Amino acid sequence: MSVFLSDAISCGRDMDASFRRRDDQALNTGIASTGFRASFADEVDLAIPPLGGDAVPLSRIVAGDDYARGVIALLSGFAATQHVSSNHFVTVDGDEASCVCYTHATHYLPYKDSHPWLTIGARYDIAARRIEGQGRRIVRFRWKEQWAEGNSGVWEIATARLKARAG
Repeated sequence: MSVFLSDAISCGRDMDASFRRRDDQALNTGIASTGFRASFADEVDLAIPPLGGDAVPLSRIVAGDDYARGVIALLSGFAATQHVSSNHFVTVDGDEASCVCYTHATHYLPYKDSHPWLTIGARYDIAARRIEGQGRRIVRFRWKEQWAEGNSGVWEIATARLKARAG
């Protein structure tokens, strides 16, 4: 069964709300309970460009906890982010499902005299599998940039903040 959804719904539950959680407990001990983490299986096959360097592994098979913790920590280096996905094409075949959609991702990080905004248009290719007792969880996530406008250097600043917090 395939469904085309043209309204802007989220492929991942409560994603930006999870990103905005800044307290150390959410980043370190409470990650499994966040909506963002709950969207992913225990292992996730990723293919995402190294947006801010190598601080967060984004292109290999990683533990769902590690991926969620890393993404939340990295995006917490920004003053604000907003990710809106649209044009979802969802296919369901038994326990397997896939979703292709597009995202408009805005990142804001004022820093010295640099331009504070970066906006990216990207395509998400997602595979999910039904997991006993959990429902469907993302097992594969591919991210392909379509265009970008603004200061791509904000990623390096956010990464530097992440590394400074890690000590």
